[in-house]
Amino acid sequence: MARKPNFICEICGKLIYRNPNINRQHVTCSRECKRKLISLLHGNIVTCSWCGKNFYKKNSIIRNINFCCDDCYRKYMAPILSDDAILKLHNSGLYDYEIAELANCARSEISKLIKKYITQDRRDKIDDTNLRLRISDTLKGRYTGCLNPVWTGHSNYNTLARGLFSAISSNVRLKRNFECAFCGSKTGDKHVHHIKPFSIIINEFLDLHPDITLEDFSTEILQYKDFIDEDNLLVLCKQCHIDLHKKLRQL
Repeated sequence: MARKPNFICEICGKLIYRNPNINRQHVTCSRECKRKLISLLHGNIVTCSWCGKNFYKKNSIIRNINFCCDDCYRKYMAPILSDDAILKLHNSGLYDYEIAELANCARSEISKLIKKYITQDRRDKIDDTNLRLRISDTLKGRYTGCLNPVWTGHSNYNTLARGLFSAISSNVRLKRNFECAFCGSKTGDKHVHHIKPFSIIINEFLDLHPDITLEDFSTEILQYKDFIDEDNLLVLCKQCHIDLHKKLRQL
């Protein structure tokens, strides 16, 4: 005697019978429908950002922008300006990211094109102090405070001040060519020493602003003269920094 169908296939909609006493999360009528169901559970149909073609892609590799093939990716990433126009912009003094904005493409595409036509070693920009300072200024404050992905909140004013000072100390080390003020060494880690102690600077600032909040502290301290005074800083190697603190404790 034929059993009455009690389930519907999730893929083709066919009426089928399955044992109702068995717990089933998904029901299919055949192996072919089961394979299709597994594909849908682990992926989805997306649209190519260049040609508009719909294609299947696993959920783990689906992005905001998807491409059906390498050709579509290359066409999408290609700059809208000609090679000659890009080289002319480069020779005029524009940086790669600035040219990329004008060409409406990724910065990596501009860098590849310039390396293709210019044979000189572009790593000489490492020795360009002005360029490195400019990069440092653009990155300053980008990942501080709540903008940092591991930020859990400020514990106290001193911790916040130390984080804000790191950008200043990086600039000072770069401007002084990572050279120890005592021994002249340019190798190894370099520390930044405060002639007027850091703790005294913070305490004096808090005395002038007794009711300041942590939110206002980060902006006000960067305008405080003693905090940003580079003449109050010495670049020292690790050993010279240790020896200096030993002498200061003996005074």
